[in-house]
Amino acid sequence: MAGKIIEIRGVSKQFKNAQAYAVDHVSIDVSRGDFITIMGTSGSGKTTLLKMINRIHELTDGNIFFEGQNIHDLKVEAYRKKIGYVIQQIGLFPHMTVAENIAVVPKSLHWGKDRIAARASELLSLVHLEPAIYKDRYPSQLSGGQQQRVGLARALAADPEIMLMDEPFGAIDAITRQVLQDELLAIHRKTGKTVLFVTHDLHEAFRLGDKVIIMNEGRVQQYDTPYNILFHPANGYVAKLVASEDIIEKLKVLRADSISTPVQVTPDGRVPRVLANAPLSAVLGKFMETGAPQIYVEDAQGRIEGSILWNSLQSIASLRTEGAEYFV
Repeated sequence: MAGKIIEIRGVSKQFKNAQAYAVDHVSIDVSRGDFITIMGTSGSGKTTLLKMINRIHELTDGNIFFEGQNIHDLKVEAYRKKIGYVIQQIGLFPHMTVAENIAVVPKSLHWGKDRIAARASELLSLVHLEPAIYKDRYPSQLSGGQQQRVGLARALAADPEIMLMDEPFGAIDAITRQVLQDELLAIHRKTGKTVLFVTHDLHEAFRLGDKVIIMNEGRVQQYDTPYNILFHPANGYVAKLVASEDIIEKLKVLRADSISTPVQVTPDGRVPRVLANAPLSAVLGKFMETGAPQIYVEDAQGRIEGSILWNSLQSIASLRTEGAEYFV
């Protein structure tokens, strides 16, 4: 069902004995199925905003609505069971096996044993951990990346309406982090979950988010697509934030589906293809490699979602002035 799932209206948070607001009169809407990244430096208010959505921090001012209901009119425990929550520290229970960790919320909802076991196996497969190998292991027997996969599976266990993720990959090495980012995008495409993902990493924010919230000093500086933030910053703060990104770096963090045009076509085998989540730098490489005037954008199942024309890619990045037209 389309439409708004979260509405944040004039929300502020001021902690006791603090002079300034941690979050200062924020108003945003999140549509069902969106993947929203919240980016900012330390102290910008991004984690505080996420914790207010989850009612870990209560509001000083304003209101938050979940599916049209004010969250303060809902029982906290019942509300939180509709939310998957993943944090950097993961927080797996060390005395429980992987399967038992995943079962925590389903057990609280009084699911039957067979249903819980089936769900644990389903989710372990979804996060690329073989159930027969991993379900009976303990967290201490897993790598950091494997523990984070289990944390993600646990957050998905009761099929929550939304996923709140607070820098979940921040403590993981760069290679594993990119793999987990790819897997999270694939899970989002498969499940259609609404995701709010906090990060301090600009590349991660642009790579994952359909839309990005840029925060500074408790305020939203821009809430827009990665493309618009990179090429049409809303103010001086955002412009300065993205100024260090040269054109190649911009192409690395924007996805193919961010500029593709939807098409309904009979597939032409002569037209090259890229995956929807491929970076535009890979799209540029494909144009240079093939000399094609058009590239299809496809999903993981090989279905064509749209197409990108060379002229479109060239115009957004001013590639002609970079001499890239030499290759096409």
